[in-house]
Amino acid sequence: MRINLRPPAIRSLPEELPAPTEFRNPPPGHGPVPFWLWNARLEEAEVRRQVRELAEKGCSGAVILPHRGLPIPFLSAEWLEQVRAALDEAAACGLRVWLGAPDTEVTAQHLELRAQHLHLQEVPADREPVQVHPEGQLLGAWAVPRSADAAVSPAPLYPDGRGQIRFDPAGERWRVLLFTARPGTALDATHPEAAARLLQLTAERYADALGDHFGTVIAGLFLLDTPAISHPLPWSLHLREAFRQRHGDDLCACLPALALPLPNAAQVRCDYHAALTALYTNNFLAPIRQWCAGHDLEFAGVISAGIPPLDGSEALPALSDLPALCRTFDIAGVGGEAARLDGQPQRLAASAAHQEGRTGVLAPLVASGWGATLAERKACVDALLARGINRFLPFGLYYTVCGERKRESTPSEFEQEAFWPHYQHFATYLARLCDLLARGRHGARIALFYPLRSLWAHHDLGSYPPDAQVAFAGAGSPDPLLRARVEHDLAALCDLLTTLHFDFDFIDEEGLARARIEKSRLCLGHERYELLILPSVTTCTRATWARVAAFFAAGGNVLSCGLLPFQSGEGPAADAELRAAVQELTTLDPTAPDRPSGTTARAMGRDAMRPLNVNRAHGSRVARYLPSHVPLPAQRALLMNTLMRTLVTLDADLDCPDLVCHQRVTADGKLFFLANTTDEPRKVRAIFYALGHPEEWDPETGAVRRLWHYARAGEKVTMPLHFAPRQTRVVTFTGTDTLRVERASFVVTNVTEGEDHTLVQGHARDYDQPLDTPPNCSLAWEGGGRWAEGIDKGLLEPLSFGEVWDLRVLGDNTLVLPEWRCHQPRPGQDPTTLGSFQEHWETLTARRSDWCSSPPAEAWFQTRFHLDSVPRNLSLLLEPLDVPYTVLVNGQEVTPLQTGVLDPRFLTADIAEVVVEGQNVVALRVAYADAPANADRIPEPARLLGDFTALPEEEGEFLLYAGVPERIRTGSWTDQGFPHFTGVLEYTQPLFVAPDYFEFRLMLVCEQPAAIVEVLVNGKPAGVRCWPPYAVDVSELLFAGENQVTLRVTNTAVNALLGRPRPSGILGPVRIEPYARIEVKVPRQ
Repeated sequence: MRINLRPPAIRSLPEELPAPTEFRNPPPGHGPVPFWLWNARLEEAEVRRQVRELAEKGCSGAVILPHRGLPIPFLSAEWLEQVRAALDEAAACGLRVWLGAPDTEVTAQHLELRAQHLHLQEVPADREPVQVHPEGQLLGAWAVPRSADAAVSPAPLYPDGRGQIRFDPAGERWRVLLFTARPGTALDATHPEAAARLLQLTAERYADALGDHFGTVIAGLFLLDTPAISHPLPWSLHLREAFRQRHGDDLCACLPALALPLPNAAQVRCDYHAALTALYTNNFLAPIRQWCAGHDLEFAGVISAGIPPLDGSEALPALSDLPALCRTFDIAGVGGEAARLDGQPQRLAASAAHQEGRTGVLAPLVASGWGATLAERKACVDALLARGINRFLPFGLYYTVCGERKRESTPSEFEQEAFWPHYQHFATYLARLCDLLARGRHGARIALFYPLRSLWAHHDLGSYPPDAQVAFAGAGSPDPLLRARVEHDLAALCDLLTTLHFDFDFIDEEGLARARIEKSRLCLGHERYELLILPSVTTCTRATWARVAAFFAAGGNVLSCGLLPFQSGEGPAADAELRAAVQELTTLDPTAPDRPSGTTARAMGRDAMRPLNVNRAHGSRVARYLPSHVPLPAQRALLMNTLMRTLVTLDADLDCPDLVCHQRVTADGKLFFLANTTDEPRKVRAIFYALGHPEEWDPETGAVRRLWHYARAGEKVTMPLHFAPRQTRVVTFTGTDTLRVERASFVVTNVTEGEDHTLVQGHARDYDQPLDTPPNCSLAWEGGGRWAEGIDKGLLEPLSFGEVWDLRVLGDNTLVLPEWRCHQPRPGQDPTTLGSFQEHWETLTARRSDWCSSPPAEAWFQTRFHLDSVPRNLSLLLEPLDVPYTVLVNGQEVTPLQTGVLDPRFLTADIAEVVVEGQNVVALRVAYADAPANADRIPEPARLLGDFTALPEEEGEFLLYAGVPERIRTGSWTDQGFPHFTGVLEYTQPLFVAPDYFEFRLMLVCEQPAAIVEVLVNGKPAGVRCWPPYAVDVSELLFAGENQVTLRVTNTAVNALLGRPRPSGILGPVRIEPYARIEVKVPRQ
């Protein structure tokens, strides 16, 4: 029985925009919520300190999860005690916490709840008899002829008394297919007991210990990457019974249809995947959500959008019904590698939320390594915001990165990164946009049909064909070709709509069935769609196609952009009915080849503009356009754009394909979120169709500014918009339209009405290009307008900084020492040999794998460094081990202390008194007797901290000089004595500014800072730039004569943590660009 999990009601009215002060300081709950990964022994004071760090940097909360390296049992008394400490501190800081519910406890204690999967073994039987002993539980075996012209007629085979499968091909060429059930490690989420056991072993224990915090500081229960499909072919006994109820036959008897193009393959595959999704939803997600509702908790989760590959090469697309699963959560999102590479899964989750009337849509935010910058994270966020995501979960915030933890697939988002002091800029930017883009409703007018049933119908285990064979696949083509055609056409269509700035939602078969048809609109929740687009669809139910026809009959427009459905997955009779219905609506035979009648773009355009069917009562049309058959991208986009204007109302028309757009409708008016996706500036002619006056909401500063420069013709508003690299802009239309500047030869920033004139203020567009005419503008208002011009102040030369800067190091320099050399001492071997470097010892790399699994009773380690002169201060930075060890420098024992440099657990020892000029030897004596299996016992590379300059020598080693240079040149600091430094270097230069520059807007531009630049002018802060544009207005801080300009540059943690000298510092020119200030007085009469 299907369980109804729909919310009782959707929001009754669109929300208003926030007040400007609320936008500047967004309400709680919209900032990042990182995954907080507890992966070491926990200390209450450190747990509380980390909570305070999160709050200080603008996070809204955290998802607490156990992670690899945790030495205490999950949900033990010690674990729950630390969670309570975190909750108490979070409550004091105004944060909310989600409790992660990993399934590892269930699979560890209940082996019967581990998932299984189908394994297909193919054995050739070429003319000679074969016998095979199946591995695993045999579900069925069949013999299939190999010849291409032979009818595919699988012959069932049965095991003999010894459990072997025997087959004699009688001199013909055959193959034997064996289907077996193989055990896995993941939780079998289709099992009726899976949810109960997960709740019993996690949620109930949390409820007993921390139930007093439920619904307050504890926001809800969180499932991370629990996949509906954990393998391309999942299996369980319960799936077998669910398939029987849906299909009528035993799944074991139908197994060949999952791999072979049998007549009933589409029906078997659709029923197989539908049964799987229903089991996952009803047996697993529904009980957990009901439990959460009964405990005043929200049920949230991230669904995996990819399944493991069969050959380790590429993740297969998700075949679970993502929209249906997302509807089961209170707040859902998608993750996995497929979601990172392709925006479809996120848009599917967002579409489900829009249509259910829910505001929150989740997405994990995964960086691409320790060198990833805040600029890269922001670019990822902007792309996801444009797809409808408005809640972000950075992955992850590690309790520590000590030992192997730093080599996790994702880097830490925490204080190990040098950008952490500036993280609040990123968090606030995120919070402003997440709050703003959750207001009102999504403004899309287009519903794009999601062809999941087609993907199910052609999901066999064949390899992907070459792209050249895909474009003309159609009815009768092999399943791999059809699957690839459906996937490629869908992806290309999504890209084309995004490039042309037509915002859209996906709609699946269930959504189409539930949608209301009102006044030629397809209505679902608050969404109202004018146009239904069909990508390549080979398979859909008769009921689904009936809804398409009903929408057309009621006045809705339908556009087919690929294959038309020729099968239903409901049986041969239903297939024939569907094909007749498709031909009746479209006048086309869905089984015929879809080659266009014309071969040129012009002919294809004529075909596209000629409707297949017209509803003369309402004027609606069924149209067809095949973008995949138009070879040139520009022609493809032009034809699509022209056709779309005849089928759907325009809201935005932007002449730049590099922008992405997301639009919303609020009680105040329309809102457009625009993002430049390139690393180059873009000048855009933007057309919006909206009433009211335009405003810009700046997510970086929180300012709300009136936009004055635009022309209006009815609802059509035309304005110039300039985008810096990767810049985002939010434009809203509210209130009434009064005064505006319709034309101007400069950038208009303000308009002020006086008694006898109106003052128009702004600045030149370019600092290095003269105006073609004196600055002028045309002012317009209701019923009139005036033109006037001002004075051209000409150009001034930019003020360029030199390549040599005064240098100040904010912190200690860092050097990662060479790899440890290791030795297993003989009994009674003299340890004084550790005082001198042993060249003949082997490197740790050669022994790491052996010693990780089976270390000796004792091991010695050595590394070295060379000093030209002894620095004033010098420390040894080590990562602690969970086994007894002794640290020696030049044979003298030193005691490292926990100081929290780079990481809370890292240790430092002052060694300035024991080092000498020349070679110095660092050694470890490590005792491994009785070491726990999961302990940190293999030493990580040692580091030096101090007041030194490190210059390269031969064989990759460095020579250290006491002190740091007083000056540094433009270029990477890694080549100038700071190869592994992570932190902040301060660059300072004097700058002389002549008096005539102060009639100009003065912008300090740093072309290539790596990676964050903070600007100070004459000791006063001018601004921090964490991402492009790296430009700051310094007009009010400079004065005539000599000035001191300081740039504080912050890099990333990859240099110090992994010893990789990533280019850092000021890498390009720095200059002051003077933009002429312009004032034009427009007389009233």
